[in-house]
Amino acid sequence: LTFNGYGIQELRLDVSRREIDNTFSGEYTVQAENVYWQISDDLALRGGTQNAVRTPGLDDVFGPQATTYQRANDPCDYRYIDSGIYPTVRRANCQAESWWVEGWQSQIVNRTEEGVSGGNPNLLNELGDTTTVGIIFTPTYDFIPGTLSLAFDVVTIDVVDVVQAFSVSQNMAGCYDYADKPAKFCDTFTRVTDTADLNNGKYNLGDVNSFSFGPNNVGVRNFETHIITADHSMDTKWGELSTRFRGYHQQIFESAPTGNPDDLEDFTGDYSEPEWLYDITIGLSRDNHAVFYQVDGRSGGYIEKFQNMETQPDKYIGLNGEPILEWDGWWTDAVSYAYTPNDNMAFAVNLTNPFDLDGDEDRFPAEINLRLSQTLSVGFRYSF
Repeated sequence: LTFNGYGIQELRLDVSRREIDNTFSGEYTVQAENVYWQISDDLALRGGTQNAVRTPGLDDVFGPQATTYQRANDPCDYRYIDSGIYPTVRRANCQAESWWVEGWQSQIVNRTEEGVSGGNPNLLNELGDTTTVGIIFTPTYDFIPGTLSLAFDVVTIDVVDVVQAFSVSQNMAGCYDYADKPAKFCDTFTRVTDTADLNNGKYNLGDVNSFSFGPNNVGVRNFETHIITADHSMDTKWGELSTRFRGYHQQIFESAPTGNPDDLEDFTGDYSEPEWLYDITIGLSRDNHAVFYQVDGRSGGYIEKFQNMETQPDKYIGLNGEPILEWDGWWTDAVSYAYTPNDNMAFAVNLTNPFDLDGDEDRFPAEINLRLSQTLSVGFRYSF
């Protein structure tokens, strides 16, 4: 079914369906549909959708409660009250507390408090939907010397009832950063609200005197990224030279711990959610020997994307004494050697950080105080 080389050279549809009936997690239908369409010798399309359910592990649900001691960035403390994703909402919620006064200082910021951590018997299943769409270009004509393959994919993932263990700081922020003060966060800690509970001066009014943390359903998340892959290989007098580039260009990372889609905020561009992740591998193979050089890198990003620039424009100070808002990107590298005398035997050596850098070099952001080490690993495989 082709005309002038274009049309339907190959069309493949894969469908799967699975029924889940579990006395603990309930009943669910999990299914996936994937399609591959070879349009011509050098062009193909692919895509698919699937839904998934992740049942919390036994330890997430039934893990024993154990005593722990933690510090926390109390959102009502004078150092943090104008921070957070919605600073005005945080301040309003804190000001509504009967014990709060301007300049109030929380003792859990500077000293540990006793609490408990463990499983959560009220956890719900995490549900997700994934969609992928991609194009593959593999020119069969003399585009450049050697063999070239280019691919571009768009991946979107939507997850509800995300299961994650929030820290005490995250639970407190989840409580005060939203107008409705979600109980699933606010109920994880208690404060001293009565002078009779000051415990002979150990606490001040408003201090956290107990907490619990562990796995929780922390809302909804929407994710989209573009994946770019380029592979090239060519014969040389030294052997086959291969090059691979993979780039992950994040478009969206929306999160709403409340579970309300109206509260979704995009964290893409924050240092914890970089816009770019990439790796480059260059290899040379000849007979049974191969050597590789690999680079892994990332883009920079905001230290705190939702930093309150009105009240805290100089919250972060660089080593030069000037305010900074972002950290730069950086990359690391590794070299490896592989020897494969036959199909049943393989020997490999990998060395990370081959130039023994320590993290103080110009290509690394000085403010993040990155410490690098060098690792040598040796592997041997024999199949029989």
